[in-house]
Amino acid sequence: KADLTYTYKVKSLDLNIPTFDINTVIVYDGAEHDVTEYITNNAAENYGARIVITVKRGDTALESLRIRDVYGDELAYTVEIAPATSYSWKTGDGQAPSVDHVFTFNVTVKRLTADISWGKTEATYGDADGSFDPKPTVSNLKADDIGKLSVTVGYKVSLGDADEIAAFSSTTAAGAYTVRRGRRCGNRKQL
Repeated sequence: KADLTYTYKVKSLDLNIPTFDINTVIVYDGAEHDVTEYITNNAAENYGARIVITVKRGDTALESLRIRDVYGDELAYTVEIAPATSYSWKTGDGQAPSVDHVFTFNVTVKRLTADISWGKTEATYGDADGSFDPKPTVSNLKADDIGKLSVTVGYKVSLGDADEIAAFSSTTAAGAYTVRRGRRCGNRKQL
């Protein structure tokens, strides 16, 4: 009996390498962005499931390819692109250094500056007509953030060992008061 063994090889399909800006910077706009938006030849190559994309914040891989919020103190999200199973990158001049190379680029979401305008900037001691409520207006917010950012104006009063923020009233001592940014809440600054 003769041994009839035949080897049949299925080769990986070669893909053109992805193109992207190594350091993409966007300003927070309240919307989620799919990181494939930043692969400039994604539509032309129609990568779809032929590539594997991983998005990381630091060393932590995210479950989604969508980013929205400022990460840390405007740190970059890291995006890794590798060929999927049964696919490989084209190699050679102007192509990938290896068939399974992992391409990496960064996307940084910069903070959006909220605008604050002051309706009243002064009042007279003893007036009880509501003129002591400065009521600043916050603008330049994105739709999802309206109502999530507020500005409370007061002044710091020392009460024994603890400090307290007091509201302005008709009995607030005469003088100039300066508003400063307070602490940061999550991805947004609290004034």
